[in-house]
Amino acid sequence: MAYISRSYDDGDFRRKEREEDHCKDRDREEHKKEEKKAHCFVSTHGAAGFETLNFSLPANTTTTVFEDFTKNHNKTFITLQPNYDITVTIKTRKKHDCHKTIHETVPANGLKVFQVEDFKELVIKTGANETNIYLGIQKTFCICCKDENNEKHEKHHKHHDCDCD
Repeated sequence: MAYISRSYDDGDFRRKEREEDHCKDRDREEHKKEEKKAHCFVSTHGAAGFETLNFSLPANTTTTVFEDFTKNHNKTFITLQPNYDITVTIKTRKKHDCHKTIHETVPANGLKVFQVEDFKELVIKTGANETNIYLGIQKTFCICCKDENNEKHEKHHKHHDCDCD
């Protein structure tokens, strides 16, 4: 029977220690990522379920037809089909309070589809005639419920509030 003995010089031992520490750090990071995912969920909803709304607006009016008061990250499809020309204003919410506004004219009997990120508000302005509008809004959003003591989450996600209701 033979015995094999291995001795480590100081450099080998320290290298092995560093490798073990690196693996522990990587495991901790993976655990943090999984924990963070456990506090978030994604859902999709529409303005009228998943049906298209059909409504009329009086002539020469400006009406806010949709407004989002949450600060949850979202991606939204907006479909508009009026029987007379309309002007739409779509407001979005961006990181660090940088808002974007889209102004478009949708022609009579035309169809316009928008895809926007962090949708906040839809305003419709009608022309000289009472206008019938088909409107579809489908919004996919992310809600993350934070741990009250998680300062790192607060620092990283300042651009939105986490709603858990």
